Amino acid sequence: MNFFRKLINSKWLQHLTFWVLSVYAIASYFSISSLFSFIDVIYALIFHIPLMLMVYLNLNYLIPKLFLNRKYLAYSILTVANLGLAYAVHELVFEIMLPMVPSIYMVSFVDWRVLVQIFGIYLVFTTLIKLSRSWYTLQHVEKENLS
Repeated sequence: MNFFRKLINSKWLQHLTFWVLSVYAIASYFSISSLFSFIDVIYALIFHIPLMLMVYLNLNYLIPKLFLNRKYLAYSILTVANLGLAYAVHELVFEIMLPMVPSIYMVSFVDWRVLVQIFGIYLVFTTLIKLSRSWYTLQHVEKENLS
């Protein structure tokens, strides 16, 4: 039972589960037919390059260095820049890098507004998860200190 609890609480397994579900959701969302194919999964994996860059930049740098240190203005400005960076990386991958590969024909047909909404949803969702985990940890530490 202890092994199972450690496994469930393991960060890498939580992240892996989140991203696998995310690839499935994105592949389903962008799939042309009701059943998604191998190319839909490939598209979803490539789509996750800027998404993961944005999320981990936010989780590992912006939140701990700025938000948790109450530098809200800097956090807000850099979060908007982070969204812009993710959009730029998406354009770089789909408009410049993928067309250079001769055997792959893949186009991002997503309107920029939808793309920014998707990126924004991931940014808000992962930020809320990070902040709630931090709050839970703080509550747990305070409870231990009191007892």
